Amino acid sequence: MALLETLIYTPSRLENAESAVWVRSDYGRIAQLPQIFWSDGSSWREANAWLGELAANKANDIKTVHSKAAALLNYAKWLEVSKNSWMQVHGRKDERCINKFRGALILARQEGSYSASTVSSRIRVIRQFYSWIVKNNLVTLSTPLWRERRISIQFTDRYGFAKSKDVITTDLAIPLRSRKNIDLEDGLWPVSTEDREKILNCARDNAPLEIYYMLLLGFHTGMRIQSIGDIKAQTIARAIVHPLQDGISTIAIGPGADPSVATKYGKTGRIEIPTSLVQQLRVYSLSEERLLRSTRAQHQDQDILFITKAGNRYTRADRNTSGAINTAMCELRKIGKRLGINALIDFKFHQSRATYATEYATFALSIDPVSAIEMVRRNLLHKDEATTMKYIKFIKQHPLISEINNKFTKRFLGRYHADHA
Repeated sequence: MALLETLIYTPSRLENAESAVWVRSDYGRIAQLPQIFWSDGSSWREANAWLGELAANKANDIKTVHSKAAALLNYAKWLEVSKNSWMQVHGRKDERCINKFRGALILARQEGSYSASTVSSRIRVIRQFYSWIVKNNLVTLSTPLWRERRISIQFTDRYGFAKSKDVITTDLAIPLRSRKNIDLEDGLWPVSTEDREKILNCARDNAPLEIYYMLLLGFHTGMRIQSIGDIKAQTIARAIVHPLQDGISTIAIGPGADPSVATKYGKTGRIEIPTSLVQQLRVYSLSEERLLRSTRAQHQDQDILFITKAGNRYTRADRNTSGAINTAMCELRKIGKRLGINALIDFKFHQSRATYATEYATFALSIDPVSAIEMVRRNLLHKDEATTMKYIKFIKQHPLISEINNKFTKRFLGRYHADHA
């Protein structure tokens, strides 16, 4: 099966073709450059050349390159399993590999294997790759691989206003079907207060202590796993009591915090956190087990709050995903299924953020409807108001969610509410 490897790459250019003299380019080294290899160990040279060119462009984020590499890897695996060649681009449409792959993606979406956004994104990356192939004359076509057309799409701007614009699409595109339901961040819905407590109880009793604490932070602060996995012991040690809310403290995260904590889009701000949870995490940060793990970690990671037994980080600072977290959540879901906890069967870690955000938005609307958007945006470190508006609209269209328990202290503090009731 095809696989993805990363390497440190130094871009160079050919200065003298006759003597084969190469000189280093001005770009510098590229760390973590993704490269794809076939099951026989050979390099997919054309795809890797494209990824290298993307990474060498200073306008591209390396995370975007990794995202495109993941789509190409999925395509490479399908090519090997289906025994198709990526160069099979001639002849009738139904005989071309790219059209066959499009059909496979649509089928996977219908079966529920992939989300609509995933298949739309993957076929778009494949089309971009073949556009580069054609542009660089690596393949000669007698007929175009796709036809382009202009359409008008509706979208919400950063201030939450509905707008439209004309874009160019192709007959290869797999459109995202419009739905009446409002999708929150990453398309994940919140869980109820009761299910939240069931999930936390199961994690407390069956998962590693670090996973339980991470879920507590997710449900009670709304931080992304990228930030939770990069929290330092000093971050918790430097928490300060909220000047206006009893039982609440705040911690600083983002590249501008001291110490810095990874955030999406490099946003810096203060996050609200139950004071009781701060105290709990301070005790954990000084525990013998956590200090022992710290000694096994690399020097730059020794102040990370959550470290695995082997001394590794649970997450990478530049990623919003984690193999260690995914494995732990998979095990927790299996336990939940065995114990009959339905809320855990399809639970994703990011739902903890969606749950907190929905509860906080309900609170903000009840306190100050005019300033609710800004309150939620600031507390969740959203890049723009459009993302925040999704939660506001979600609450207005799903009143039953906000009627479960409209007292903010109980919804926000959860299991810590008893200490302050």
